Amino acid sequence: DFGTKYGKAILGFLAIMAELERDIIREQMLENRIARGRKGIPTAGKLPFGRSFNRETGEWELDEEVAHLLQWAANEYLKGGSLLDISHTLKTRYKLPLGYDWLTRVLSERCGDTWTVHFQDQEPITYTIPRILDDDTIRRVKERLEHNRTSNRKDVRKYALTGFIRCDVCWKSLHGQTQVNQYGTEFPYYNHPMGKYEKCKAFSSIPLRQIEKAAHPTRFRFGAKMGHCGVFVTGYKAR
Repeated sequence: DFGTKYGKAILGFLAIMAELERDIIREQMLENRIARGRKGIPTAGKLPFGRSFNRETGEWELDEEVAHLLQWAANEYLKGGSLLDISHTLKTRYKLPLGYDWLTRVLSERCGDTWTVHFQDQEPITYTIPRILDDDTIRRVKERLEHNRTSNRKDVRKYALTGFIRCDVCWKSLHGQTQVNQYGTEFPYYNHPMGKYEKCKAFSSIPLRQIEKAAHPTRFRFGAKMGHCGVFVTGYKAR
């Protein structure tokens, strides 16, 4: 009878034993995955892009079509192309699900001949996989990415009012963002600071074209006299 003091004690003991058994099973499963990984069988993490593991032959296989597209993307980028445009082409024309951020990571980190998986408190496991890009191409992609991050950021949308536009209620600065729907249509806007502890709820966002159309004449008219002109927003009205 779990309603008595002795029954409650037995129930607590059974719960402790069940939790212990679950922890032991979890440890055994992890040890089994690590052991299989040491034998060259991938057992954890998302497989490297454009490769698959044939469990019947025990060998890695290369997706030739994906590899060709990634090689084209790297060449276009090194010739001066925009990763945003390249990513858009891969998604719309070739149905390859690679956004800007993921394409950047794949080209710079996931196209070599090794793939490393990390387990907690264990030595990492490194697999030898089919190569997509040669080391020189990967190096040049990394160099251009680093250059663009520091001095030539062509792949980043510019928001002219960032640092100028503020909420008229809390005076916090608004920052530009862009959403892209499933059809590839972009919706740029200025976003009000949000979050769990944000007290100001004046508005959430304002369409970029609408606020810039209202604010730019004010900046051009008074900017030279004032040094820089602040724009304050309440809802969809700017002053």
